[in-house]
Amino acid sequence: MDLHSSLGKYVLISALQDRRFSPIDAGELPLLECTVSLLTNFEEDLKWNDWEVGTHGIIIEFESPSNGYGHSYSATYLPEVAKEQGWTKEEAIDSLVQKAGFRGILNRDAIRLTRYQSSIHTSSYQEYLARKESS
Repeated sequence: MDLHSSLGKYVLISALQDRRFSPIDAGELPLLECTVSLLTNFEEDLKWNDWEVGTHGIIIEFESPSNGYGHSYSATYLPEVAKEQGWTKEEAIDSLVQKAGFRGILNRDAIRLTRYQSSIHTSSYQEYLARKESS
């Protein structure tokens, strides 16, 4: 799937099918901004603290240390999240462990980390209409 068609698909999914939010109605369109983060420069198999707040997004992966069944957990934050929240690396990792659904004590050294960067673009609905009319 190419980037252009993927963006269109995921814009509609976000706006209409994300169960965390009510669907957008037509009256809200003039008030909206759309931000797209294009994720790049993935680096895998790093230590839990091998990233920089405000520069890297992170994906953590780990296995449950106590259940013996090898349940896998994973979660991610975009590069801006830890900085916006004012978190340290430790606080961001602990938050991601909870976001992944793990409830227990985890040795951070058990975490496999992937770091990445992103390119962000934001457009308002008015900017979208102007681009659409000029095309």
